[in-house]
Amino acid sequence: MKQQSLSTSSLTLSTPTSPTSPLSPSRKKYSTSPLASPISPSSSSPLMQTALYNNHVHTILNTPTNANQTVESLLMRLIEDVVIQYTINFEACLTDELAILPAFRQFLIFEHNLSSLDFIIAYDDFVNEKGSRYHKASGIIKRFLEDMSSDQLNLTDNVRNDVINRFEKYDENSDIDIDLFDNCRRIVHMELRNDNFSRFLSSSFFTGCLFSLVSKEITIPMTNKSNQLSQDYVQEFMKTLDNNLIYFGERRQSNAQQSSNSPANSSRSGNLSDSEVDTESTASDMSTKHKKVEMKEALTNLLLEKDSKIITDQYYNLFKTLSEMDIWKEIYDSKNVTSYISKEKLVSKGKLKSKSKGGLSIVKEVCIVDDLPEEILYAFIDSRLTKFSEPNVTHTKFIEFIEESTTFDSLGNQIKTYPISCSSTVVKTPWPLDDREIYACTSVRREPNQVTNQMTNYSVLRKSYEPSTPVKKGCIRGYFFGAIFIEQLNEKQTKMTTISFIDIGGKVPSGVWNKIIKMRGPQVSLNLEKALKARRQMSQIEREVTSEHSLKKLDTLH
Repeated sequence: MKQQSLSTSSLTLSTPTSPTSPLSPSRKKYSTSPLASPISPSSSSPLMQTALYNNHVHTILNTPTNANQTVESLLMRLIEDVVIQYTINFEACLTDELAILPAFRQFLIFEHNLSSLDFIIAYDDFVNEKGSRYHKASGIIKRFLEDMSSDQLNLTDNVRNDVINRFEKYDENSDIDIDLFDNCRRIVHMELRNDNFSRFLSSSFFTGCLFSLVSKEITIPMTNKSNQLSQDYVQEFMKTLDNNLIYFGERRQSNAQQSSNSPANSSRSGNLSDSEVDTESTASDMSTKHKKVEMKEALTNLLLEKDSKIITDQYYNLFKTLSEMDIWKEIYDSKNVTSYISKEKLVSKGKLKSKSKGGLSIVKEVCIVDDLPEEILYAFIDSRLTKFSEPNVTHTKFIEFIEESTTFDSLGNQIKTYPISCSSTVVKTPWPLDDREIYACTSVRREPNQVTNQMTNYSVLRKSYEPSTPVKKGCIRGYFFGAIFIEQLNEKQTKMTTISFIDIGGKVPSGVWNKIIKMRGPQVSLNLEKALKARRQMSQIEREVTSEHSLKKLDTLH
């Protein structure tokens, strides 16, 4: 199969023709259209790609390393053959501001076409301007559209003159039409995607960027004493690469996989007759379907109870049941954390403040931590460690503490309510989204620990409510609902399971939202470990979590 990529034997990360993309310390604000733009690096069939991929793995495992065939060049070849099995999303790559976008910028500089990307960035800045757009429009015309301008775009005279003539009708006090540059943007975006980006995916700029990302998570050997990479190492490398690729791509199925997944090829169970299999399957499906309907109704009702600052056993049981149901699709997996998303949206549409189509999905994260349940609990509820455990939270404020009491359900039955701590948080979201302000009540309760035979496991439940105060300036009101289950596995390890869903409010492009969800996976374990490390470095006195430190969450422990 013909490869479009540059020869790997000439790959040198320091050469101008094949640089990798160093992770940029600054994140340039950028947004793209929410429309998906998948591009495949190669037009070969998925079945042929899989065969080539497996063949290269075999070759890598059996190729001695020497002066002309370094470990790095072998792994770069592997990256090329993994990438061609993916459909890469153009929009997702342009929003990856720390890795792929900087690499694409370097590629465009190499191709002398950086002005196209700069124009789209300037266009988005113009569209999202909340004040006067006059000066931004003037700057775009002078830089990108006027004859002999510094970054003149490859547009026809008719397209350029149409924009310039429209702009000349405005003055500094005019309300500039937001669609002034729409036609220019459409042309430039299409050319950038179909031409430059397609070549970028087959270049060493892209593979070098992926190599850089993987090398930050696992060690790349400079030499190999056995003169041969081990199978375990190659498998770890491929898994890490896959975990990075899912942020901006999707693995394509081979024809054989698609055929095996079709209903016509589903296998039947053992010695059961067709009628027995159908009856058993139908009964199981009906039971599962009924349970899903119950969960969907309960979750939707929970979202509607925004005026209620009450937490009962019902809410703990709801999220615990969800965590154990077979409703999850894996979206990220590593040594210490696995992330899932519900296979279907379980919160009904029409009940939401946001304009989310079809409802909301639920996210589940399972993390294995080398520490005790109490330490993990304190890492989460200690506000001094929030900057480590939840780095996107920029502001937290205690509102009130409500004691436990009793209330009555719709049938008149008396039920116990747990003590709760109410607080507000401001969560930073990726540009161009506004930050979200969330008001929530939190309660913590003890659970039986099978390792210690004591009540030293914990459940933490958070439930949003609607405050009487107006939303903070520059923010949109969001609503969060979820639970954390902290369960000791043995003397050294603890499992932390998080179940949550959020009504983010407003209209959010699905591509941006999916990226936020996927990016959480690798950060969960990392953020928690940072918080635990910071806690270990405290003195014995500092390690004591007070009511004030926890915003009175500690006072809810029951």
